[in-house]
Amino acid sequence: PPPPPPPPPRAPTPPLRQVGLAQQRVSERRRRVNAEAAGGGDPEVSAKRAFTQGIVVNILNPKVALFFLSFLPQFIHPDQGRPGIQALVLGLVFVLIGFCTDSTYSLLASSLRDVLLRGKALPFVRRWVAGTVFIGLGVVAATASASSARKH
Repeated sequence: PPPPPPPPPRAPTPPLRQVGLAQQRVSERRRRVNAEAAGGGDPEVSAKRAFTQGIVVNILNPKVALFFLSFLPQFIHPDQGRPGIQALVLGLVFVLIGFCTDSTYSLLASSLRDVLLRGKALPFVRRWVAGTVFIGLGVVAATASASSARKH
């Protein structure tokens, strides 16, 4: 019998998906490096390097771009003038809120770091608590109806 035909070529990956995959690869590599470092001591990361890594991760995060492209335009009213300024103000408010919440998470995590690393709590927190939160969010999203969204 003749050999089977070669598989059809794969469709090209959309650019946004490529960015997301690149971010996943960088995150996975960073996770592996951190896991190796955790076993061999406590590596010091400078504040500048941590800040730079945070900027790179946020720039490469497609969810942020999707948020701005899909969510913010509904709050911009061209009839009130200067839509560019409105978008800038909304973006700055988003950044300010993100800074406050991320700073709170950072301070909380740094205060709990030693407690979590000392015992067996960290794997439990990562697996069960985070998983439960994501499942809960998924249930809420799945049960939300379009009519309840229009009421607000």
